Amino acid sequence: MMDIFNSKEILNAITKRVGNVVSKSEKKIFLELFDANENIGVGTDSMGRTVLLLPGQSQVTSFETNFAVFDHWTNMTRAESDELVEGVALLTLKIEKNDSATIDAATAIFLGIIDLQKRFNRCGEAIWQMKNLFESGFKYQPSDENVTGLFGELLLILNSSNKNVAATSWHSDADDTYDFSFERFRMDVKTTRSGFRHHHFSSSQIPGPSNCTTQIASVLLHTVEMGTTLEKIFDTLISELSSNLGEKISESIIRQLGTHPSLISKPQIDLESSIRSILLYNSEVIPCVDLDERIISANWLASLDNVTPNNLDPSKIFDSLKN
Repeated sequence: MMDIFNSKEILNAITKRVGNVVSKSEKKIFLELFDANENIGVGTDSMGRTVLLLPGQSQVTSFETNFAVFDHWTNMTRAESDELVEGVALLTLKIEKNDSATIDAATAIFLGIIDLQKRFNRCGEAIWQMKNLFESGFKYQPSDENVTGLFGELLLILNSSNKNVAATSWHSDADDTYDFSFERFRMDVKTTRSGFRHHHFSSSQIPGPSNCTTQIASVLLHTVEMGTTLEKIFDTLISELSSNLGEKISESIIRQLGTHPSLISKPQIDLESSIRSILLYNSEVIPCVDLDERIISANWLASLDNVTPNNLDPSKIFDSLKN
């Protein structure tokens, strides 16, 4: 989807310092960029803070952190024209305009939020999911483990010949027992950048429910200096899925990361070889520990290097789940 503003325009709007143009009233803002048709703009408020103007986000509530304020529904006056803009949302950033790293991050976040608003006609949930990012002053970063795991799960969807079913069965919460579940089908994805199929398992996953088919997908991420980013996979997926599923995927990704994928620059992967690395295993062949009946749960690290995978095609695994 074509952006209404590009990154250079947003960067210039964020860094521009406004003098006497803006009224001292907090309800007046100067918009360096403004699209009247979309009700989207970037500019500065009377206190010199950076603002992103959006259509009202009635599905969420407002919040305030150390470095940001989000008003989900308010009225504002454009200082340059004294025009009242009603029923809008306003994300206000309390950041230093001479901190290049923070400004670059804010630019990327604004671009991502605007894209979500354009695609799905709302973005409030995504803004809420990035609350910790705003609280940290754009210093928050998800863990390497979290990013690596998300890469693997998204590769399963991206590689699927039935992306809609794959996305439908994908979990919405990182704490779910399985990454994919659909009626009597369960699958968990184990992803590593080590080059060895050494994965962590838990007794809550293996061998799985007795009335379900449980699969384990093992993914070896092949990292490179210049390759496919998480943001590229994110953009590809939400453009290829139906609108409802694209929104589900985007919200889930941002929820699990706590930030927009545009801020995740590393790792970058060799997409084709990482997809080719995907192997599927029946849960019954996964090496397990013998548990005393008094032990309620356990976690262990197991090697699949010498375990025989099944002969299922990972790209077809979701085809059998069609209604």
